[in-house]
Amino acid sequence: MSNGSTFLVLIPEEVKDISNSLRYASFRARETGGRVALLSIVEPEEIGAWGGVDKVMTDDAFDRARKVMEHYVASVQELSGTEPLTLFRKGQRRATLLEVIESEPDISAFVLTAYSDEARRN
Repeated sequence: MSNGSTFLVLIPEEVKDISNSLRYASFRARETGGRVALLSIVEPEEIGAWGGVDKVMTDDAFDRARKVMEHYVASVQELSGTEPLTLFRKGQRRATLLEVIESEPDISAFVLTAYSDEARRN
């Protein structure tokens, strides 16, 4: 990764306003000589006997995740001055997030986004 701190931002499954967390992570990365890592987690589909369908659904989910990620990469680059690290994982959100944090020693902060009640309704 980088020589400085890495600030991890979990990307939602859909494009949402996470500008506060992106802005904070980007500015902290710029100030500390660090980097922003954007993490997208695709949760597995449990189809059972329809294994081929499961693969197609998972591939589609990763394609959607890449498109959502593209939405955020340019903003982070502009604000931090560096290209963010983009991470894509498959698994249950909580367990996968913890695995990434434990496996990436450069991650020094996990930047959370809070949604207001109005943002949840939209």
